[in-house]
Amino acid sequence: MEQCQVVCDKDPNCAYYDWNSKQSRHTHFNCYGFLKEADGHVLKGNKLRGVFCNQKPQSSTKPATVASSWAKSTGWCRRTDGKRFKKAWYVGNFKDVNQCQAKCEKDKNCGYFDWHNKQSKHYGVCHFFLNETDGHTLKGEGNKWGFCFQKPGSTKTGIVNYKHTTILGETYVGCFVDQGRRDLPKLLRGGYGNYKACFQQAKDAGFRYAGLQYSGECWAGNDKIGKYGKKPDSECNMQCKKDSKGRMCGAGWRNSIFRLDAVKKTALVTYKHTTILGETYVGCFVDQGRRDLPKLLRAGYGNYKACF
Repeated sequence: MEQCQVVCDKDPNCAYYDWNSKQSRHTHFNCYGFLKEADGHVLKGNKLRGVFCNQKPQSSTKPATVASSWAKSTGWCRRTDGKRFKKAWYVGNFKDVNQCQAKCEKDKNCGYFDWHNKQSKHYGVCHFFLNETDGHTLKGEGNKWGFCFQKPGSTKTGIVNYKHTTILGETYVGCFVDQGRRDLPKLLRGGYGNYKACFQQAKDAGFRYAGLQYSGECWAGNDKIGKYGKKPDSECNMQCKKDSKGRMCGAGWRNSIFRLDAVKKTALVTYKHTTILGETYVGCFVDQGRRDLPKLLRAGYGNYKACF
């Protein structure tokens, strides 16, 4: 049991551990660590013989909390009118609620976040909620181990329209609805999650429009866009998975669509041939399996004079 205690002492996330002395007749005993939680608690064992639960000193002390200027409620984030937020998105798993808060502060679309420290033994799950324009206040619901926080002023600031900085000469068109029969029909897998990669692949393939959806899907097309309707920029609120700039890559069934520069086609110059053995150039012709010219002359490979 002392070995288990040493491991827990070194782990800042371990507040309790239990040790099962009945797991094996030999030396392979089970040791489990338990997360230091924010809601305060005291030790309680389940009275199972051969199992011992131990509490680290000061483990029931609450860890650092989010700044007091942020309103707080216990549970999942909900609006006071009982409705769910229009948009929410998963940000990541963090050891400390302050890490979740720091990311929300930097994200202009984040008006609220919740953090659930019972999701795993070591990390809490962080979700952001869209800063909506119709006004609401904080209401927690349904999860006694989670906490919802409201960014100061989030009920008034609303959503700022997306401002795009050009990368490859593209122009931001807007946030558009998508459905099963795609608004932009071609999926470009090599452009996943990154603006530049998506735009470059779409341009190289000759497409006029490129759109990013659901954190990274790269779609492209040439036909008129918007057959399912246009929505406010706030509905395209999922960050690109492979973009360090915090850019938005649409959302579920929402495309962030961009118009690309016209693909410049280089005019082809007519081939001018200089006679080698008196031959005359006739032109460029299609061939198929049943050859237009039936005889293959291997000795003439790759050289005009040898072939002629």
